[in-house]
Amino acid sequence: NETYDENGYGNGFDLGIGADYNVNSRLLVGCGYQYTMTGGADDATYLAYALNAHSFAAGFKYKVTEMLKLGVSSTYIKYLDETGSVTTTDEGTFHKRIISLNVALEYRMI
Repeated sequence: NETYDENGYGNGFDLGIGADYNVNSRLLVGCGYQYTMTGGADDATYLAYALNAHSFAAGFKYKVTEMLKLGVSSTYIKYLDETGSVTTTDEGTFHKRIISLNVALEYRMI
């Protein structure tokens, strides 16, 4: 039985798992999954909605030199569809997906 505050929001949580694997001394690959339950109110509107989500990520890190590493990853987030007020009079379903490509350089100073 969930407890909600006066605005209809309850407790949320994130639950995730991931793994890394060293292919060799220079290359690390990894992947992960996360489920997010926001605890958001059931009466979502286009101005305020909190969608639960499944997130998937995968990537690699390559050691270019002892001081420099290059990382590349991709993330896919699928928010669970939720019906709510699109305007003050209309109802609709919120569909949201995010795909990102991330690039990072890591430089060790010392």
